[in-house]
Amino acid sequence: MKLRFLFILATVSLCFAPALSVGLSGTYVSQAGQVTLTLVIRDAGNGSISGTLTSSSTGQPMQLTGQSDGSSCNGTITGSGGSIFFEAMKQGTDMRVILIQPDAKGMPDYNKAQELMFKKSGGTPFGSGGNPLAGGHANPLAGNPLAKRNTGDSLSGTYSGSGLKLTLSGTGGNYTGTLVFNGTRYPVSASGSGNQLKGAFRSGSDQFPFSGALQGNILSFQTGGTSYKLTKAGHRVPANPLQKKGNVFTGAGASAAPDGSRVASREFGFSFQPPADWVARVNPGAGYILGSQNHKGVILVSHHSYPSLEKMRTEAAGGLIDPKSNVRLIPEDGFESVGNNGFGGLLSGTIQGKQAKAYLLGLMSPYGGGVSILVAVTPESYTSQYPGFAKTLAASVQFSRPVPAN
Repeated sequence: MKLRFLFILATVSLCFAPALSVGLSGTYVSQAGQVTLTLVIRDAGNGSISGTLTSSSTGQPMQLTGQSDGSSCNGTITGSGGSIFFEAMKQGTDMRVILIQPDAKGMPDYNKAQELMFKKSGGTPFGSGGNPLAGGHANPLAGNPLAKRNTGDSLSGTYSGSGLKLTLSGTGGNYTGTLVFNGTRYPVSASGSGNQLKGAFRSGSDQFPFSGALQGNILSFQTGGTSYKLTKAGHRVPANPLQKKGNVFTGAGASAAPDGSRVASREFGFSFQPPADWVARVNPGAGYILGSQNHKGVILVSHHSYPSLEKMRTEAAGGLIDPKSNVRLIPEDGFESVGNNGFGGLLSGTIQGKQAKAYLLGLMSPYGGGVSILVAVTPESYTSQYPGFAKTLAASVQFSRPVPAN
């Protein structure tokens, strides 16, 4: 494969690693004096976790439920006497866990937070002082106003839009969760009444208030004088037929395309609409990277300079191979025609030594060159959706005469 394709491979090797994360699943152990604490986490891989926390002093497992972003999680730990909140962050193979007692209103009280270190099972357990679960003391969860089982709530769920993702879980009008914005995760605590939501997210030692109102499946989310429209997971906002001539994102002065915006490269003469739930970011010198809060993997969009579709297809038949980036993707079943100016096909192999599947789609521009689209994900996550993402994006591509950069 000639170098005109290899910049894609370097991009894949950088962007694909997070999608290959094995998550938080595992057994972790911490030693508190004579008491051993055993934490079991089961990461479902869809943003939710479950598990148990067991103290050797009682032998009774307490149930853990919450949300995960692959490297950290938060939620509640519930025993026979009630519940406490927790946050956990992976550090290497180990886990740093913060246990947070509720205040009088049942909200997390960070003034009463205690930190524990857990060693991945098979290593020497970390020592831990001041553990609220240690010794022969009474169950620290006793008398907690959150003792009821979580039976769900109309405001619980995952909401996303405008590059922001909010995940809430709780009952009785009290919620915990996470807010993810520009790749950064912030712990959230909130209360709700009817369709109204009020709370705060935490950044370091600072807390920032927010409010929200749920109308149908759309959450109007406001913080710091800025408003966001978030769609509840499992529901899709219908496409507006009048939106074709909407905003255009060129990458200038911004890190990600706002939802509903076309992405345009005037220098190379093309524009496209990201598929639903995908957000585009500029990858300097190598086109655009698209990521999603709801779908694993990455989409890469870039300009190519092949003189003809036949030439591009012939070289693609040799696979995407780059020893320097440790990438080897080989076509599985040849290529199919896509429209009258493109082709596409499934590739499989490895990225950074890990198994991967990808769908490659190439388009030719009437002005010369064209666009390459590559969707990559782990084999176990690959479904017919992924070539669909590439084809949906390809159908939105519009070509124009390139305008050289100044």
